[in-house]
Amino acid sequence: MTDTNVETEWQFEVEDLERVRAWLESQPEHAPLRFTLIKDAEQVDSYYDTADWRLFFAGYSLRRRRKDERYEATLKSLERASDGPISRREINEHSPAGEIPAPHGTSGPVSDRVRIIAGRAPLVRLFEVRTWRRSYSVRQGDDTLAQVELDETTVAPQSAPASTFRRVEVEMTGGAPTPDIESFVQAMRFANALTPTTTSKYEAGLQAASLDPTSVLDFGPQTRGPRTGAAEYAYGWLREQWAAFLRHAPGTRIGEDIEALHQMRVATRRLRASSRVFESVLPPTFEGYRSELQWVGHELGAVRDLDVQIEGLERLRAVSSWDDAAALRPLIEVIERERRVERERLVELLDSDRYDRFVQSFSSALREGPPPETESPEIHRYAEPILARRFRRLRTDGKRLTDASPAVEYHELRIRGKRLRYSLEVFGELYGRPAERATAALKALQDMLGDHQDAEVGIERLHAIIRAHGRELPPETLVAVGQLIERYRQQEGALRADFPRDFERVLDRWRPLARIAAEAARPKPERERAESPVSTPSAPATEVEAPGPTPAPTVHPSENAAPPPRPTPPAPAPRDDPSDAGTLTRMRQLFHRE
Repeated sequence: MTDTNVETEWQFEVEDLERVRAWLESQPEHAPLRFTLIKDAEQVDSYYDTADWRLFFAGYSLRRRRKDERYEATLKSLERASDGPISRREINEHSPAGEIPAPHGTSGPVSDRVRIIAGRAPLVRLFEVRTWRRSYSVRQGDDTLAQVELDETTVAPQSAPASTFRRVEVEMTGGAPTPDIESFVQAMRFANALTPTTTSKYEAGLQAASLDPTSVLDFGPQTRGPRTGAAEYAYGWLREQWAAFLRHAPGTRIGEDIEALHQMRVATRRLRASSRVFESVLPPTFEGYRSELQWVGHELGAVRDLDVQIEGLERLRAVSSWDDAAALRPLIEVIERERRVERERLVELLDSDRYDRFVQSFSSALREGPPPETESPEIHRYAEPILARRFRRLRTDGKRLTDASPAVEYHELRIRGKRLRYSLEVFGELYGRPAERATAALKALQDMLGDHQDAEVGIERLHAIIRAHGRELPPETLVAVGQLIERYRQQEGALRADFPRDFERVLDRWRPLARIAAEAARPKPERERAESPVSTPSAPATEVEAPGPTPAPTVHPSENAAPPPRPTPPAPAPRDDPSDAGTLTRMRQLFHRE
């Protein structure tokens, strides 16, 4: 027996559960809601994850509940606590023997998802939560609208003292909260001095057990700034992108949100691009890592291309007539079958020994940092020739393009633009506002060229579908395919007409950036460099202040005067606060990005 639903509930902290019990049981009979005691019971919850927190980064907590000698496994989505009701996706599976996942060959909504997310990694128990619960039904007429739970909960970590807290929960049993339910919740809250919770029981357990899932993504310092050497700068950037790669891998495995795969692919591209940019200051082993990233990126790209096409066709169906939408459905089903095949190949890759060896080796290399003998030139002098060279190539190729240029030349320019943009992402924080403006122009150009390439790939894929499945598709769908191909061609023409405008914007915005980068790379005496507005970092270390007003002339001291004090170097950026509050803040940020 299985169950999947969206749980909607209020959660409150409370000092005195007896006071709440008395208030509930004293409500008058003429009240719009009736409260009936169901039972008192003890439930024991054990929480699990893999050693590298794959379930957490996929956006779930995994709980095994034992109640009345029966077991139930639950995957619950991680959502931020709020002042109002919280809605979480809850996936349940009865487990006769309490095994998670169920024995091999047994299917279930929890077991199937856990197998995909965890792969070959075993589950480990994190902590145990024991709750003594008193439950009341909330009825209106013959309908049960909600349940009120009075909980006294003890968290028992395996290697830390137990902690106890008391809560009141109001959980809807079906449907959205009614005005009477909302009015009741507010009345109970103020009558009993209830405080909205700031953490779930899962988060409270992590806090009590001093567990920080984000610690597995700490590969060393990520601080970067104008005074950082090229090697240290490279490692800081690579560590940041590798953390993003691993953070999105579990979501890519489960495949419930295509954005996770997209972000993992972006991190892969940034890692490949930056390892090439910094190849002269990185150990030779990074060339092999770049090859492995290309291998992973190829499989990610195969699924991503199909995601984009399916998403585009679904948008088209949503605005089409009934007949046209029906004609598109068989085409989407063909592409969805292709996507399932590609996803299986991707999951096989992520479960392979080769992938595990790559992750372990690259993680170790980043934690070790640059070898002591590595030459690390000043970052401004390292960055400027790379940016200048990649811009020249983009400018040369872009000026050759015309409306009649073949699609492959537009695609090649897109690759040039991508390399320049990734390089600017790496170094842009050194140059402030001019870099931001140039990056925005590059992004607009790359988006335009990307849409052009998507249209070209769409035409090629549609032709391939007709060759492979033309006989099994209905005539209406074949007509729709022809119309789609023509639609893609018209889109390509419109995008080519926009190209000169977007390209010229990149050239215009690059000029001030090029001047600043060239000036920053020019050798200066140490004192002059420290006073330079281009190379003086602001707080934090990764930002640069815009040039301020012209300083007053320097007054030279006499021969007998003491030399001026040396500038005080900036303090290193503070590391993350290891306290529980900092831990929970970082956890929430992972799941509630803007």
